[in-house]
Amino acid sequence: MRRAGPSCALLALCAGCLQGDYNEDRIHQVVSAVHVASLRPGEARLADVLALLGAPLYVVELDNGVALAFGWLDQSDWNVEAVVPVGDASMQFSYASADLQIPGLVVFLDAAYVVMRLDRGLLGDLLPQRARPKLVEDPESDGP
Repeated sequence: MRRAGPSCALLALCAGCLQGDYNEDRIHQVVSAVHVASLRPGEARLADVLALLGAPLYVVELDNGVALAFGWLDQSDWNVEAVVPVGDASMQFSYASADLQIPGLVVFLDAAYVVMRLDRGLLGDLLPQRARPKLVEDPESDGP
């Protein structure tokens, strides 16, 4: 007969330092290819886009118009995290199997809200990089 004491003690020690979970994420529905095909660049307008595709996940203001991002996700992933005490400090390791990029469609509209272009792919690759607003100084003021 085996004794469970050492195994239980080891399990109790690791309970606080090893964690794992499984997640399933489903966000929105894939955009219909029929709806996308009916949005002809140069003809379709913002109202057409919203009527066919609904509300976008992101709206990005551009210099000469706007970009509407529609995304969807259906994934599952495993996450594991371990923390190991090392003297007075600790070492941490984590792993996640999920890809953080969301597939989708970006509709680019001009200043008159006419569709100029439709791009499919990963939203992180299609959307322009965000930048912090820059300080605009009034040239007529004497100070900041």
